[in-house]
Order: sequence, then C-alpha cells, then structure tokens
Amino acid sequence: MSARQATRLLKVDNYKTMQRKWVYTGIIIFLLSMLVLGIPLFPKFMAIEILGPMNLGMSVFLLLHILTPVLAFRHLQKLREEKI
Repeated sequence: MSARQATRLLKVDNYKTMQRKWVYTGIIIFLLSMLVLGIPLFPKFMAIEILGPMNLGMSVFLLLHILTPVLAFRHLQKLREEKI
C-alpha cells in the first residue's frame, strides 16, 4: 500500500468518524430541544398519552436518558475498534 492510498483511507475513516459524531450529536440535540421547547410551546401536543399514564413529553425524556449513554458507548466502542 502506498503512502497516498494510506492517507486517502485515513481521510475516509476520519470523515466517517466525524459524520457519526454529528449524527449522534444531532439526535441528542433534537430530543433535548423537543423536550425544552416542546413542553412550553406545544403543551397539548406533548401531553398526548401513548401508553397508560406515559405521555409524549415523558417518552421523549425517557428516550433522551436512554439514548445518550447508549450512543456515547457505541461511539467509544467504534473508536476502539478503529484503533485496533
């Protein structure tokens, strides 16, 4: 493998890593903004019941608290795999 090919592969890997970071960050920011802005601006929409006493606002809160560590763990796991 030539140095040029290695550099090109490294750039592609860096691009994929950066793209994954932005996707994960976008998901978290979207859920957080939906929670922070959605409840005061659209209270009737966020109060739609989904399952029993759980409404849309509660489910977004739950998703935010579940997805944040899961996405962080997946990202760190992918970084570890790429380094090995």
